[in-house]
Amino acid sequence: MRTPAAVIFTLTIGLASMASLAGTYGGCQVFPADNYWNSRIDGANVHPSSAAWITSIGASTRLHADFGADFGFTPKID
Repeated sequence: MRTPAAVIFTLTIGLASMASLAGTYGGCQVFPADNYWNSRIDGANVHPSSAAWITSIGASTRLHADFGADFGFTPKID
């Protein structure tokens, strides 16, 4: 079972990644229009180490989000 923090993190990242460039998802505004997360990056410079990172990961490797092992620890949230 996932911890509440992991669930909130996953949902936040999921919603952010599904949001359109206009900052909306399903007609609801996810971030304000001037928020950093709405910045276009398709014309941004590529980091000088990008090719090395891709090579070390593997260009055809599929993404696997691994947030670590769950040893049954559930943090106390007050």
